[in-house]
Amino acid sequence: MENEFYLTTLLSTLQNFKKGNPAYSLRAYSHFLGIHAGSLSSILKGKRPFPLKKVDRTCDRLLLTGIERQKFIKSIYNHRTNLKMKMGDFNQEQNLLAIDDQVTAKVFAQWEHFAILSLMNLDDFDPSKKWIADRLGLTLQRVQQVIANLEHVSLIEVLADGQIKRTKMNLRTAEDTNSYALVKGHLEELEIAKLKLENIHIKERDFSSTTMAINPEKIDEAKEIIRQFRKQLASFLEEDKRSQVYQLCIQLFPLSNRQT
Repeated sequence: MENEFYLTTLLSTLQNFKKGNPAYSLRAYSHFLGIHAGSLSSILKGKRPFPLKKVDRTCDRLLLTGIERQKFIKSIYNHRTNLKMKMGDFNQEQNLLAIDDQVTAKVFAQWEHFAILSLMNLDDFDPSKKWIADRLGLTLQRVQQVIANLEHVSLIEVLADGQIKRTKMNLRTAEDTNSYALVKGHLEELEIAKLKLENIHIKERDFSSTTMAINPEKIDEAKEIIRQFRKQLASFLEEDKRSQVYQLCIQLFPLSNRQT
């Protein structure tokens, strides 16, 4: 199966080494790949996700061609997603958040709400309103209002001791939803992006674009590719230590008018 390509590749390579040298061990294979033997054993059994930071080295060591490399990487991301769903990590992602009242609309229209939700995932998160205000450049009053909104729509729970707990880790609306709140939210993101482009050092950001002549009938497929890319990039960046909150904006729109 396509989703198991990286596993079959790893196992077949190990078997080839054993054919050439019956004494070849899993420990030797782990040394060859640069992965801890115990971790590699769990990976080959499908019980542990392949470490993303080892992907490039492994592809190089296995002498994979361009197409094989793409299939290898794609299968790794697919397996990581499936494994997380089995473990229950993605359960909340299946819950669609309907924009059916004014407070929920504010959550999607105003960038501070998702910024605070993401801030809560940082390794050094401090639930004090002053810490949150300092990290995001907000006033204490604004932080208090945003927290109240998030609690109102049940995205967080404020405990008796003042601690804040997320109740849903992965949120989404229905795809291609025509909503003023979402439009307003995207407009805010674009305004913030303009400020960051002017004030943030290039080493801490990436703005790029491509102009192309396309077949508009492929737009639906293009959207799906973008959605999968978002998930894969988030999985990669959220691994290991988390110390900053970033915003990813992907823009795809027509520059030419349709012929009539």
